Amino acid sequence: RDAVVAAAHTHLSPKTRVLVHFTAADDAEAARELPTETAALAKFAQDAGEAGEYQLAVAAYTELLARKPNKMNTVIYLATRGQLHMDKEDWDAAITDFEFALTVVDYPAVRDLLQEAKRRKSERDDA
Repeated sequence: RDAVVAAAHTHLSPKTRVLVHFTAADDAEAARELPTETAALAKFAQDAGEAGEYQLAVAAYTELLARKPNKMNTVIYLATRGQLHMDKEDWDAAITDFEFALTVVDYPAVRDLLQEAKRRKSERDDA
């Protein structure tokens, strides 16, 4: 996974980079049907994250991003999905989301989240 991420950063322009998240077909939580209307989907994603339904929230935020939202919502969705990844200690996925968000808008809070994810990944790798 690290080699693929490194290759993407080396060879793909951030302007054309696409994030892809795969979910197992037998994952009942992630397989639940998502709302079709964007506002309802955004609320659903937020509620799922707050309820600790990690896979479902990630799937909903991924669908929201696939709908090509405006820049601000793109950053919000990526940052929120990155925080969900951090909650599950998936540092690589969190770092990828935060880095991509920063290519859209250089927002200080996202930079702070990126640094935190990198620090925690480094601590894990050092252990």
